[in-house]
Amino acid sequence: MIKLRAIFQNEDKYLWPGQFIQSRLVLTTIKNAIVIPYQAVIVTSEGNQIYVIKQDSTVELRTVELGQAEGLDIIVTKGISEGEEVITEGQINLSPNVKVKISKNEKKI
Repeated sequence: MIKLRAIFQNEDKYLWPGQFIQSRLVLTTIKNAIVIPYQAVIVTSEGNQIYVIKQDSTVELRTVELGQAEGLDIIVTKGISEGEEVITEGQINLSPNVKVKISKNEKKI
């Protein structure tokens, strides 16, 4: 937690003097970042892993490096490429090279 002070117009008197607010300070923007749902990440003793769907509809378990989180999504800094599909549910039932079927509500990253 850090303490910030800002001065801005309050013409509609929405805020009162001394009132505390929750704010967010954006320090940088990462362009062309690969973002996946955090629920796709499996935290193991070997590191963070995800299941990626290969061209033949089988899955591959990959170790990934993660970056910043934003809400329910997280940036992947290493281990996945743009356009690859990840498994977001049912990972407990998977193992490498198992064939999967993509449901209609899934989307590519």
